[in-house]
Amino acid sequence: MSLSVKPDYYDAQVAMGMTYQRFEKWEEAVNVLRKADEMKPDNYEVLSALAKSLMKLKRTGELEQVYLRMLELNPEEHSLLLYLGQIAFYDGRQEEGLKKIEKALQMNEESVMGWNLYSSVLESLGRKEDAHLARENYKLLMDGQKKLHRFWGY
Repeated sequence: MSLSVKPDYYDAQVAMGMTYQRFEKWEEAVNVLRKADEMKPDNYEVLSALAKSLMKLKRTGELEQVYLRMLELNPEEHSLLLYLGQIAFYDGRQEEGLKKIEKALQMNEESVMGWNLYSSVLESLGRKEDAHLARENYKLLMDGQKKLHRFWGY
């Protein structure tokens, strides 16, 4: 209703995009969230929602561009480098992808997701020994998390 009365109402655009996501209408969510992004560029929450919809649609080229914008806004977020590394790697840019993943692990050496991805990437490159070491780091971190969960009772 708000958008029919005032099509340039930013908060309504964002709310509509999030609603489309809840109903898994990914294409509609992308369209509305892009409009919101055009109205107020570089809102991290909007970009994050846009990224989720693009991921669901497997539109990796556009997704990569959104992640790059998000990284500019939050350069300390190592997980964005992991996502960008994964996209680059599976897009055939293995060296670029590997470097991004390694940089992410330098930023956060306790990233379970990072070590898991790193071991998979190394394995696919045929670097079995390095992949084994990365997998061992992943297992150590997972064991540490399990102990914490038991300690805290969840």
